[in-house]
Amino acid sequence: MNSTTINLESLLDLSAKLNESNSVEYILNAALLSLMGKLRIMRTAALIPVKDRLQVLVSKGKLQNAEYNKINCATLFEVTEENPDLLSDGFVTCAPICSRGELRAVICLGNNITKTPLDGTEKQYVTLVCTIIANALQTAEFVHHLIQEKASVEARNQLLQTMFDMSLELSSTFTKEQILQTFSFRLMGQLMVSKFALALKRPDGSMELLANRFPITFTDEQLELLQLLRKTIFTNAIELPERIRGVIQEQNIAVLTPLTVKGEVRGVLAIGKKLHGEFTETETKFVESLGSTVVTALENSRLFQEELEKKKLESELDIAKQIQRKLLPDVLPTLPGFDIAGMNISSKQVGGDYYDVIPLPNNVAHVAIADVSGKGMPASLLMANVQAALRVLVPLQLHLPDMIARLNDIVYTNTSADKFVTFFGAHVHATERKIEFTNAGHNPPLLCKTNGDIIELSDGGLILGVMESMIPYKQGCIVMEKGDVLLMFTDGVNEAMDEDNKEFGDDRLKMVLCDHAHLSSNEILNVIVRDIKQHAGKAPQSDDITLLVIKAVE
Repeated sequence: MNSTTINLESLLDLSAKLNESNSVEYILNAALLSLMGKLRIMRTAALIPVKDRLQVLVSKGKLQNAEYNKINCATLFEVTEENPDLLSDGFVTCAPICSRGELRAVICLGNNITKTPLDGTEKQYVTLVCTIIANALQTAEFVHHLIQEKASVEARNQLLQTMFDMSLELSSTFTKEQILQTFSFRLMGQLMVSKFALALKRPDGSMELLANRFPITFTDEQLELLQLLRKTIFTNAIELPERIRGVIQEQNIAVLTPLTVKGEVRGVLAIGKKLHGEFTETETKFVESLGSTVVTALENSRLFQEELEKKKLESELDIAKQIQRKLLPDVLPTLPGFDIAGMNISSKQVGGDYYDVIPLPNNVAHVAIADVSGKGMPASLLMANVQAALRVLVPLQLHLPDMIARLNDIVYTNTSADKFVTFFGAHVHATERKIEFTNAGHNPPLLCKTNGDIIELSDGGLILGVMESMIPYKQGCIVMEKGDVLLMFTDGVNEAMDEDNKEFGDDRLKMVLCDHAHLSSNEILNVIVRDIKQHAGKAPQSDDITLLVIKAVE
C-alpha cells in the first residue's frame, strides 16, 4: 500500500476525530499531533487571531513568544526573516487556516528530524489537514452557535414561563405584602440577584420605598431623582449628581428600570449585580416585564382596596341614610282643619335638611324645618343633634322664642364656629287656625292667601349656633283661612341650578305655589318638585331639597 493511500486513510481518520468535538483547542491539538506523527516534526504550535495579534493556543515544544504579529496570508508559506518572531521559535513553515475569507488559525511547523524541507506531497498533506481543520472549526462554530441559541431560547422560555406563572399568582393576590413577596422570590430565583429595591409614587407625588434589600437605604431626594428615569439603563451609563452616583456604586446597583402604568411612570426598580455573570439582553427585558407586572399588580391591589373601602363606606352610608330617614317623620300626624304633607330629597346619601311635625295637647302641633350648613355625614350628624334637642324641648311647651333660644345655645355649645343651622319653628293651633312662629335665619316660609297675595314669615332672629342667645328671638303670628297654603322649604328648592347655573328662584317658586294652591298639600309638593327637576334638566342636584306644606281645608 503506497504512502498516498496511507495518507488518505489517515486524513479520513483525522477528519472523523476532529469532528467529534466542538472544542477549538481539542481540534487544533489533535491536528498538531497528527502532523507531528506523519511528518516527524518535534516543534509545532497552533495560533489564533486575537485583535491585531496571533496568540498561542496549543504548542508542542518550548517557545519564547506567547504571541506573534498577525499574518496576512491564505496559503502555506516558508518562514523567512520577514517573520523574525516565528523564526526565533524554530518554525520553518506556517499554514493559515481560513474559512469564509476570515483567518481562523495558523499552524506553525518546525523542522522534521532530518531537518529537510517539506516535499510536495508533504505540503499537500499539510494543506489537506488545514482544510479538514477549517471544516471542523466551522462545524464546531456552527454547533456552538446552535448550542448558544438553544440555551438562549431555553432561557427565554424559562423567563416567559416565570412571567406566566407570576401573572397567575398575582391575578389571585390582592395584598401588597403578598405581591412583593412573590415578586422578590421570582426576581432573586430567576436572575440570581440578592439585592434590589422597589419604590412607587404615592398619590401626592412623593416616593414610597416598598422593598429594599440593599445595605443602605435610599433618601427621599435620591428616590425623587431615580423616578425621573424614562427607560431602562445600566448604572455605568447613568448621569446623576456625584452624591447619588456614590450611593449607586457603593450599593453595586447594576440596572435601573422605570415602572410604568398606562404610559405613566409610577416608580423605579433598582437591581444589584448578579451573583454570576452579567445581565443579558433577554434578562434585561425580563426585568422590564417583571417590573411592569408587579407595578400593575400593586396598582390593582390599591384600586381593589380602595373599592373595598368605598363599598364599606357606602354600606355605612346606607345604614346612616336609613337611620336618618327614621329621624324624619314617616307618617305626619293629623291636625283638625289642616292638610299637612312633607318631603325630603337628599343630594347625597345623607344630608343636613330636617323637617318635623310634633303633636301637642289641645289640637296643637309644633312644625319645624331646618337646614344645617354643609353636606354629607357632618351635616347629618348635626341634624340628628338638632332633632334630638327639639324632641326634648317641644314637650316642655315653652314660650316659642325661649325654646328657640335654648336650641340655639345647645347648637352653639356642641359645634365648631363654622357650623350653624337655619331654623323655622311654629306652633299650629287647630282651633283658632292660628300659627305662632319664630324664624332663626331660615328662608321665609310663603303664605299664599286665597286672593293670591304672598306673605313671607320672617320674624325671629339669628341663625342657630353662631353665638349664645343674648338678643331675644321675636315671635310672629298669622291666622290661616280656608284655602290658604303655607309652604316651608330649604334653599335647595329656590337655589336649584340648571345646566347654565341659573337658579330656580323665589319668584318662580311663588308662581308655582299660587297657581296650584287649589290642590292638596301632597299634590302641591309633587308639582313643585316636578317643576324643579324640569328646570334643572341634566344638571345634578346640588343641595338637599326639603318641603313642608300646610293647607287650611275647613
